[in-house]
Amino acid sequence: MATNQAIVKVTSSVFNALDKNKKCNTIYLDLEKAFDTVDHKILIYYLGKVGIRFSALLWFKLYLNNRKQQVNINGAMSDEEIVSYGVPQDTTISPILFNIQMSNVFLIPLKSEIVCYAYDTVLICYNEN
Repeated sequence: MATNQAIVKVTSSVFNALDKNKKCNTIYLDLEKAFDTVDHKILIYYLGKVGIRFSALLWFKLYLNNRKQQVNINGAMSDEEIVSYGVPQDTTISPILFNIQMSNVFLIPLKSEIVCYAYDTVLICYNEN
């Protein structure tokens, strides 16, 4: 969901609750270094759950597994390290992969709404009293 769509969704949900005399709380989650938290094994599991199969799933496994990174500081290169968590930064697919991993948040049985956009999440909780 785009940020402007998320703002409209959250605002209208809050106003609808207030119009019905419900108490409404919002919890805003902004996960620091969100893309760095993606667990490759869990992501592959959820990719399978959303219908990614066969050669496409194998492609994702190869794309994520045994990725290496190193740091360049003033021309001095660090040793290469294998990265077992996270998705590459500044790629078009990274926000999508992050949101797929976070999709299990939607399974929380609450009287609430969950709005996800980019790598931010808003929980909107309602109470009759």
